[in-house]
Amino acid sequence: MMEQTDLSLEHLLKNYYETTNEKIVFVNRQGKIIAMNGAAKDILTEEDNYNAMTNAICHRCEGYSNEYD
Repeated sequence: MMEQTDLSLEHLLKNYYETTNEKIVFVNRQGKIIAMNGAAKDILTEEDNYNAMTNAICHRCEGYSNEYD
C-alpha cells in the first residue's frame, strides 16, 4: 500500500510542478539554479545572474512563497 501511495504522490507533485502558475525554482547550496518549472522560465532567462538573484529571492521569501504573497 505504501509503495502505491508513494508513486501517486510523486505523480501528483510532478504534475503540479509542470502545470502550476507558481514559479518553482530548485537551488543548490551554492545558489545555483538546478531546475525550474515552465512558470519560472517565463521570468528567468539564460542571461540572468542566477547566483545573485537566488540569494535575493531566497532571503526575501525565506524559502517559501506563493502567488498570493
